Amino acid sequence: MRYLILSVVIFSLLGCKENAQIKRLEAQNAQLVSEYQRISTDIDRTQRFMDESAETLNQVYENLETVSKREGIIAQISRDADGTATGSVKNEIMGNIKAIDRELQRSKRSLNSLQSKLNAEGLEFESMQALIDTLKIQIEAREKEAIAIIEEINLKKARYADVQETYTARKQVYDAQKKQLNVGYYIIDTKKSLKQLDIIEEKGGFLGINKVAKLKPEFNKSAFNEIDIESTDVIEIQHEMKKVKIISPHPQDSYQLIEGTNKDTFLEIMDPDEFWKIRYLVIQH
Repeated sequence: MRYLILSVVIFSLLGCKENAQIKRLEAQNAQLVSEYQRISTDIDRTQRFMDESAETLNQVYENLETVSKREGIIAQISRDADGTATGSVKNEIMGNIKAIDRELQRSKRSLNSLQSKLNAEGLEFESMQALIDTLKIQIEAREKEAIAIIEEINLKKARYADVQETYTARKQVYDAQKKQLNVGYYIIDTKKSLKQLDIIEEKGGFLGINKVAKLKPEFNKSAFNEIDIESTDVIEIQHEMKKVKIISPHPQDSYQLIEGTNKDTFLEIMDPDEFWKIRYLVIQH
């Protein structure tokens, strides 16, 4: 009987010890499962963040590459145009500048979003932070380059405007001078009218006979008509040729009179340079 009781006591003690070990093992297992789940969650969260980061960074790199290409296009257009760009070229330049600004602003927003996610997740990636910082510096540098390009374009526009203004002023002077050089003057009238207008006088002859009509040394120039000597080869005189006389002293081999079919006459200027050395043409009929 004594042995039976002792056996029961021993088995009871052993059973209690095993139960305590089982509970301890179960607690350790539960802790390991919880730790595993936490680590799995962290890994999944980190992987998602890394995937999103890779996509964002790739997009930023693509944006910067696009910016580089557009900067190259602007530089080439600016060199080719050299301040004389047409409206379409100017629009192309400004379109590329606006596109550069859009790409840079998009990249800044993407990096700021990535920075916020990195901070919110509480993840410590020194290499990721360093990469974000480097890209931010690159974007700031590109923004400065874009501003420099705009300033250079504005400077070229200002220089071109100055050159254009100077050119316009000089052209106006040139056109005025050319017009003045190409202006001739003529009058077609009777001897009586020409004398009354104080343009011609009669000299020579004997006792008033065979006097010759000539231009007065200081003749009246206000009665003359203007004519473009560059575009005028023929002057129509609505009188018979036998009544027409050229009073002004033009070289005789520089022109000829041609009789028309309707009792009119045509003065053909054959050598304009020689003919218009005398700028005032006086025709008597």
